[in-house]
Amino acid sequence: LARWVASPYAREWSHAETLHRELDLLLPIGAAPRDLVSGQIDLCLHDGRGWRLYDFKTSHVPPGPDDAALLREYSFQLGVYALAAEAWWGTPITEIGLVLLRPTVRVVPLPWDDARRSVMWERLKAAVAAARAAS
Repeated sequence: LARWVASPYAREWSHAETLHRELDLLLPIGAAPRDLVSGQIDLCLHDGRGWRLYDFKTSHVPPGPDDAALLREYSFQLGVYALAAEAWWGTPITEIGLVLLRPTVRVVPLPWDDARRSVMWERLKAAVAAARAAS
């Protein structure tokens, strides 16, 4: 916690116009009442750069080329969070990413644009359809 509080991100983000921690989300996907995705966004903020959201990871992740693999591992989670936040606020999210806390605090952004947004919606619909078929 001390590393986070001392980080430039904590200082910068403390000046956000709006800041939400552990924000619950519920995203309807289809017409059926059970077609919902739920989760919890660790940090969502609004400042001069727009709405941004981040998921915190506490495991030890050294910097390096593994950032791409790390983003692949968490891209679906981050994308679903961004889709839910965009649906709720009715405005695009400008940045999503991971906040890694160990060994040092750093942010690993995941590009978020119209192309990725479309791919994420398709992945999400496919995941919901697969879950529905399995039940």
